[in-house]
Amino acid sequence: MNPAKMIAESCRKRLADNPPADMVPYLEACARMWDWLSEHPGATKTDYFLTEPEDADLSSACLCACCTYVNKMFGQDCGHCPLKGYAWVYCLESGSPYERWGIEL
Repeated sequence: MNPAKMIAESCRKRLADNPPADMVPYLEACARMWDWLSEHPGATKTDYFLTEPEDADLSSACLCACCTYVNKMFGQDCGHCPLKGYAWVYCLESGSPYERWGIEL
């Protein structure tokens, strides 16, 4: 399976486990973005937000909705990532899809 699609699936698994209501829109935005990136492998996160600007507000931290949720609720403590225990790889690990579609400067 495409790595970006795997992250989208991780978002859906977390959604299926009844997360707190305030987390849901962030997980949904994250899943939409990674689904789109899996279908447009040459594109960037910025390209996605140009096509889906409503998700940009939910993804202001590191161009990731889950990071934005963590920053809003817990400061910059990645230990509270909604995907912790759901994604197969930590976002900052070498070779992760987050590295490929990381922060664009």
